[in-house]
Amino acid sequence: MSAPTHPAHAAVVWLDHFHALVARRDGGRAGIIDFDRGVEGEHDFLMRVARTTDDCDRVMILGPGDDRLAFGREYKAHHRRDLVAIDIEASLSSSPAELVDRLRLLEGDELARPAG
Repeated sequence: MSAPTHPAHAAVVWLDHFHALVARRDGGRAGIIDFDRGVEGEHDFLMRVARTTDDCDRVMILGPGDDRLAFGREYKAHHRRDLVAIDIEASLSSSPAELVDRLRLLEGDELARPAG
């Protein structure tokens, strides 16, 4: 997925110490941006992931252990003090499809809600 071209309203970020997935919309379509940390320092990695959500007013952060908490602290303190809503939840793993489903729920997308 390329860099975002249209404003998004929400993003779902799943990350651990070495890897991150970001679900968000680009041009109206939900997709996944995949990050590997490699030899990058923790702060640089977290800020690279955070930049993909610059135009979002709501962010959900998922992940195991303290990684999601560290990202939430860095994100709120140094990257997006103006963010409207930030949710942080424990999640051992999430598939790209699960992240897109959470994104739809976060956005209030009617297609994500059960019929009836």
